[in-house]
Amino acid sequence: MNGTREESRSTWFIQMGKDLEAMADELTGEVCGWNGPETVYTPEEFGWSPGEKATSAIQQAVDAAAVNGGIVRLSHGKYLSGTIEMRSGVCLEISAGSELLGSTCLADYPEHYAKRLTVQDTSMGMHQSLIVAEGCENICLRGGGILNGQGSPANFPGSETAQGTPGRPFLIRVIDCSRVHIANLTMKNAACWMQNYLNCEDLLIEGITVRNHANYNNDGMDIDGCRNVVIRHCRVSSGDDALCFKGAGQCELRRVLVEDCDFYSACNAVKVGTDTQGDFRQVLIRRCRIGGLAEDPSGLKHACSDSGISIEMVDGGTLEDFLIRNIVITRAWSPFFCGWRTGAE
Repeated sequence: MNGTREESRSTWFIQMGKDLEAMADELTGEVCGWNGPETVYTPEEFGWSPGEKATSAIQQAVDAAAVNGGIVRLSHGKYLSGTIEMRSGVCLEISAGSELLGSTCLADYPEHYAKRLTVQDTSMGMHQSLIVAEGCENICLRGGGILNGQGSPANFPGSETAQGTPGRPFLIRVIDCSRVHIANLTMKNAACWMQNYLNCEDLLIEGITVRNHANYNNDGMDIDGCRNVVIRHCRVSSGDDALCFKGAGQCELRRVLVEDCDFYSACNAVKVGTDTQGDFRQVLIRRCRIGGLAEDPSGLKHACSDSGISIEMVDGGTLEDFLIRNIVITRAWSPFFCGWRTGAE
């Protein structure tokens, strides 16, 4: 009997691996980068000069590019800005040597309430971001430059919390969008989460470096209820969860490939939850290095990660066909942690 059970389990595991590797091949061919006109728009064309706040000029450039599609290029040093709202067909390009700086004035981040409210809006109060996109198609952030939220406690005070984070904007929030491409940027110093993608389809994140140790709740990358996702060649170091899969939007997270990345955290390096109101299916994580930090650069937490891989199905939801292979875990107090509420699978 034991032999039969082991053979059955082995057959199931081998088949799942084959199916997910086939899915990975499909996603690699299907999920592509931004594709649009090469027409370039700049904040300088809309009246911006160095030393001035760039919010209005960047937004005007984005709106102009959206008419027929195009690239908004920041290529002349430092651009200080409040909230920028992305439009379909637009690529925001921060060129190497240039930096988009988040304003340190909270009034420059007007509250953006999602049209389709989720628990993140109603219970957690996540309404402010430097870059926000909702209902867009074919958008891109790229360029080799730096996104800097300037999110230190001195600029955005607040305490660590599992609930709302009022007064501490995200760097990037992308909601209900399709064909999203994030590439070749350095992101640092958000006042809260670095980047949140909720109910997006055809999401490609590649070649980015994330250093998020400025404040509390400094997640590196949060993927919530998205489908057809490829994350590759990324380097993430964060004070809170480095790579976090969530289901707060009550949408199924499905067909996700994560490969050849580094995820290091003072909390959980790779995590599912704790918002698990949706289901999680067909996820392959391979050839990644994960775990804790060599040291805590913020002085707010500690160096070792609480866990390397944490599966926390505490709000219901189903997790299946979820495979992690060829992983190196270092500096983790708990290499693997699994927790669930009664009735969760």
